[in-house]
Amino acid sequence: MTQPAQEPAPADLENMTDEAIAACDGDARAAVRVLLLAIHHQQAEINDLAAEIARLAVDVSRG
Repeated sequence: MTQPAQEPAPADLENMTDEAIAACDGDARAAVRVLLLAIHHQQAEINDLAAEIARLAVDVSRG
């Protein structure tokens, strides 16, 4: 089983935050919006993968 990703160090998190805001021309609301959309799309991908795993698990022999 894979290990959960480690949380970034506080200094790295500050730098990542600054980069996200800078990528949106200094608009913090736009940065939050983009990040929320990214989370939404990643959650949809996780849901699709979970459904695929469930379908494949049905085909796996248990004995």
